[in-house]
Amino acid sequence: MIVSKLSDDLMNSRYKSKMTREEVENGRDNMLIDGPEYQNPNPNSISECFNANYLKVYYSKLFPYSDMFKWMAYGNDGKHPGCDMSYFSRREFSFTLDNDIYLRFQSFKSASELESAVKDKCPFKIDIGPVYSVDPSKRHAYAQTGDNVFKPVERELIFDIDMTDYDDIRYCCSGADVCRDCWPLMTAAIKIIDTALRVTDMSDNLEKSQGFSEYVIPHYMLRYDFGFIHILWVFSGRRGVHCWVCDAKARRLTNEQRAAIAEYFHVYKGNENSQKKVYLGGSSLHPFLVRSYTEVLKKFFEETYLCSQQLLSAEERYEKILEMIPDESITSDFRGKWQDNRRSSSSREDINVARWGQLKHVLQAGKQKGQGLRRCVEEIVFSYTYPRLDSEVSKHMNHLLKVPFCVHPKTGRVCVPIDPNQCEDFDPTSVPTLSQLLEELNRSHGGDGETDLERTSLGKSIAFFRSSFLQPLLKSCKPIVGYEDLIIPRSGPPCEIVALYASLMTPEWCAIVPFSSHLANKRIRLSALSTRLTSSQFLEYANIVYRTGYLQSFLISFPGLLMHPSVPYVDFQVIIGIFALCFVDNRDLGSVALNLERLSCSSLAVSCHTHLNWIVLMSDNYAS
Repeated sequence: MIVSKLSDDLMNSRYKSKMTREEVENGRDNMLIDGPEYQNPNPNSISECFNANYLKVYYSKLFPYSDMFKWMAYGNDGKHPGCDMSYFSRREFSFTLDNDIYLRFQSFKSASELESAVKDKCPFKIDIGPVYSVDPSKRHAYAQTGDNVFKPVERELIFDIDMTDYDDIRYCCSGADVCRDCWPLMTAAIKIIDTALRVTDMSDNLEKSQGFSEYVIPHYMLRYDFGFIHILWVFSGRRGVHCWVCDAKARRLTNEQRAAIAEYFHVYKGNENSQKKVYLGGSSLHPFLVRSYTEVLKKFFEETYLCSQQLLSAEERYEKILEMIPDESITSDFRGKWQDNRRSSSSREDINVARWGQLKHVLQAGKQKGQGLRRCVEEIVFSYTYPRLDSEVSKHMNHLLKVPFCVHPKTGRVCVPIDPNQCEDFDPTSVPTLSQLLEELNRSHGGDGETDLERTSLGKSIAFFRSSFLQPLLKSCKPIVGYEDLIIPRSGPPCEIVALYASLMTPEWCAIVPFSSHLANKRIRLSALSTRLTSSQFLEYANIVYRTGYLQSFLISFPGLLMHPSVPYVDFQVIIGIFALCFVDNRDLGSVALNLERLSCSSLAVSCHTHLNWIVLMSDNYAS
């Protein structure tokens, strides 16, 4: 037996000293860990699911070190001339050991070095932080310079959704407990956030072809708000989910841009004692909220959550809903009907469904339109079902997040990936535990060439991680060999237009794409392009560049999104898109300034002001 080979005092004799929480010297850059830190009230007690001896075996036989290294290296693994050999070693890892010993700013040069450290220290939890400008383990060597040399330069855009934030609207569980009745809240959150973040190809059967019209996916068949591609959803191991957005442009977002994206999703404004818990904007819903409501939330609330939580069957529960309605005459009438458990229908319909139908009918009646009550239905649904993000996790590059395939020390469950396309089938109570994995290893003997991993229920999760996330990510990280890699249509406006926009959008192209010297010197001779394009033609050609994997979100919902006054985040790529549209439609710079002015009140102003001079310079050169 594997477990019997381990000493019972494996963890008790290993560490004698404690480390206190370290903070980076430059103020706000103290390191933050997701969720409450692990507290062990009795160091000598071991739960049934989480066993330090089992954990040692898990790290020895099952943890995917090589996959974690490939992911965190993003192609900088020494296999091509252009890789950054220091990249992985500048990534921070944090170990939480037994007795609340925290090892911060750990760094490793290779997968084998990471594996050796994990096997030696057997951390109860592993967190991942940002990529710094220098090796974080050597940060003190740079502290004396006073030039703020040690700072985060890259970090995945991350989201954390915790079930405890829903405690005021779930009645089956509370605190850290979850069950199949409340877990669908996480399912709804994944569907909404993932759809907004990710490029959605609505032409499932459209295959890549050599022809221009067949190869390019028309812009109306692409739907997204931010246009990211490489997104990983992970079960936290106990009561929530984590999201990792790993596109290159996501990793390079500033704190201000991250905060703007977090604010884009922020609708829940209340707390347990608030009567109104959400703010949905002005007289009309933002298109993102409309999509969330019509495609996910409405059906989920009415067909699943309303009955599973018995929201209208008991007075203390339906009172919370009635308190969201500002018309006292309506709420008094429903209290009178519901307090004696009467129904207005003689059918055997579930009491929650029947009462919700009554309430909707009154609130959505034509006579209520002028009283502003029609929005109450949406506000109730959003209050009970819309994702409640921990915004602080997303706003700062320095926030640490638990690495996938860690084991939660309270439940013993592995933090496995979740397929967003099948998230409704995910059951948190069936996720493999340490004890289960060790039993599976002990039962089988590796016949037919099976590896240890393939002999366990964890194998499918790691196979999914590799095929659906890691392999596409690594493919996108391959270096650009040359300009000839760009697929050019057989006919149409000159291919130089494609190269130009690629150069404008991605600095990495400046060394290899035509016009690179002009870009470097900020002297762009747009007059050299003999053919003018319409807006639709420009979108199609930009899509060609997008499809090569180097632009990712060039078509971010413009022009409609750009002109919407409530949009909180548009990055530099879209600002360049504004200029490009003005150029191809033969508009003057005034329209550029107008768009920028319309958007200047939002948090994208930082990005606008940073690059406005460059846009003006480009326009002046074109005019000349």
